Amino acid sequence: MPELTTALTLQSERLLKILAPYSALRIVTHDNPDPDAIAAGWGLYRLFAEHFDKPIEFVAGGAIVRAENRHLVELLDPPLQIVNGLTEDPDTAIVLVDCGLGTSNHLATRERLHPVAVIDHHSIGRAPVDVEFADIRPSVAATATIAASYLREQGIEPGVKLASAMLYAMRTETCGCETEHSELDRSIMCWLTEHAEPGLIAEIENAPLARGYFSDLVLALQGRSSSTTRHSACSPRRAARRPWAKWPTC
Repeated sequence: MPELTTALTLQSERLLKILAPYSALRIVTHDNPDPDAIAAGWGLYRLFAEHFDKPIEFVAGGAIVRAENRHLVELLDPPLQIVNGLTEDPDTAIVLVDCGLGTSNHLATRERLHPVAVIDHHSIGRAPVDVEFADIRPSVAATATIAASYLREQGIEPGVKLASAMLYAMRTETCGCETEHSELDRSIMCWLTEHAEPGLIAEIENAPLARGYFSDLVLALQGRSSSTTRHSACSPRRAARRPWAKWPTC
């Protein structure tokens, strides 16, 4: 049975206790990682590095796709490695972050590797029953919220770059809409704001676009000339331009 978290326990303590016997740790997030996957995995990496003297990896498959995400990686330099595959090692604990047990969008499932822990904010309908630790919280805006809460529980300051990445992740997960934030989100955002650099977040939001982007945009606009439907898909840039895209009052 998994060690399920409750509001009355320190989730970070329970996770660290479960991971302590392993000789190495591998954090796995979903393919083509977005800001939330990158920031949450980075937060766990920081937590583990502070507590363990053992090898730690943070990996994902696919590629960094969006211009903003590539700029985030270039500017903040998270310890993320994009890899083609994983090898099985019974002494290495696999921690899934921002992806679910059994879903096909990450390396662990494709390599048939069994995780020790799952940390996510996406609902799967039921708690995974065959992992040692599960922290699934659909009520929060981002998995980065959960990872940041672990750091705060352990008294670990995230530093400017990680705090900025986490704030940006939470912002993009909700299109900057404050009404989508839980009480924990608001509390964590205020804590991260003490450490983050707004200028870094603004620079990520205004990432330079490759020349090919504009030719693709022209083709896309030509292809939908007969359509009158306006798409409301959320993007970091669109969220940044909305008048209600603001930080919570701390």
